[in-house]
Amino acid sequence: MLGRPNSGAHPPDPPDVAPTCTFPPIPLAFDTLTATRALEAAGIERVHAQAIADTMRDTAGAGIDALATKTDFTALQDRLEAKLATALASLERRIIGYGLAIAGSLFAALKLLRPHRSRTPASLRQRSQYRELHESGKAFLQSTR
Repeated sequence: MLGRPNSGAHPPDPPDVAPTCTFPPIPLAFDTLTATRALEAAGIERVHAQAIADTMRDTAGAGIDALATKTDFTALQDRLEAKLATALASLERRIIGYGLAIAGSLFAALKLLRPHRSRTPASLRQRSQYRELHESGKAFLQSTR
């Protein structure tokens, strides 16, 4: 707090202007002699320093073409979103199909397992005979009391 204005507050927001600075290009040429001398000065033997410098030279410019840009990431994101949308649509269709298959199977099972009451004259006659027998049994029980 001493001598530092605005010490407890957040720093001001940056302006809404795109930065104008650009990074310098990565050098494609690598000076192995200078690197070897610097490594030798640091106490590394000449053979090892030369191997390190050669490796650094070989890898310094090798991956520049393979660097991904923001455009590459945006294109990748778009492709992944399209694949995900396709996969989700396929999954939704499968779930709906399975649901309909299960509902149809349940309906068929209930239809087959439900007791069927026939309305033919023979079955109606049997029911009336059962009722008559039941009524006569009730009458007999009441008369014996």
